[in-house]
Amino acid sequence: METITIDFTGAKNWDEVHERISKPLDFPEWYGKNLDALWDLLTGYIAPCNIIIKGTKKVSSEYLEYVQHICRIFIRAEDIYKKIKIIRIE
Repeated sequence: METITIDFTGAKNWDEVHERISKPLDFPEWYGKNLDALWDLLTGYIAPCNIIIKGTKKVSSEYLEYVQHICRIFIRAEDIYKKIKIIRIE
């Protein structure tokens, strides 16, 4: 199974946060860069894989809470989808 790393370290704005997600997961160009679109693609678009998430506490302070919410979406998708495995590294 493929392992993909998402590193939020140093993300400074909304677009950069979503860029850090969409590029490694090879999301389509039409990815909406919002939480609903993230959920849809995590549960119906990506192939089974391991996803390493790191740097969640090393983002701009104004986006820290948002990134934590994104992590909860990844964990929820893992619980429901069962074809992805989330590994968090701080």
